[in-house]
Amino acid sequence: MATSRDLWSEALAASQEKRPSNARERSRLDTRQRLMSAWIELVAQKAPHAVSIKDITDRAEVSVGSFYCHFKDKDALTEEVALDCFGKLVRELDRIPERLENDWDSRFEAAFGVLMDFAERYTNEFMFLWRLSSGETKEGREFLRLWRDFWEDRIVDVTQDFIDGRDLSPDVELSVAAHAVWGMGERVMSWWISHRDEVSRETVIRTMKRLVTQGLF
Repeated sequence: MATSRDLWSEALAASQEKRPSNARERSRLDTRQRLMSAWIELVAQKAPHAVSIKDITDRAEVSVGSFYCHFKDKDALTEEVALDCFGKLVRELDRIPERLENDWDSRFEAAFGVLMDFAERYTNEFMFLWRLSSGETKEGREFLRLWRDFWEDRIVDVTQDFIDGRDLSPDVELSVAAHAVWGMGERVMSWWISHRDEVSRETVIRTMKRLVTQGLF
């Protein structure tokens, strides 16, 4: 795979609702979606490498043969699932109002709030992306390399756009700060998913904003 692929656009396209034109196509898409959902659910429960294709098809209630009609292997399944999950997140991020572009505090609260909404609404999908980005899965290794390259290329630019011209502290280097902020955010979100009854979303957002503000500016 070439690293020039635009995962953002691919993810948006992958997450678009599919509208089958006939009953046969509807059945094909239903089977494909059941396989994808089964893989997401199983990864949320145990280590990906411990999940066999038979486990996936049993969960999806389809035959092993049906799996190979849709996917070459678990790598291909992982890529499609990752793009679909990422697309759902991108669509949520796109809903942040443009009027907040010049208000850093409101932009931060809105963006982190979207991440928390996504994690609550699509918990299994969030954990799938977390395991993919943190290298916890050996499936889809080629796609994982592309995924990491994609974010390596974007993290600094996205962080620069997000701070919107505000001056960083003189002893803060942007590339280091960008990876630290994104890494901290990922880790906090994966922890919060299991502790929602103990810590409110407002507390998480307020604490994260304070940490980032004090650390960057």
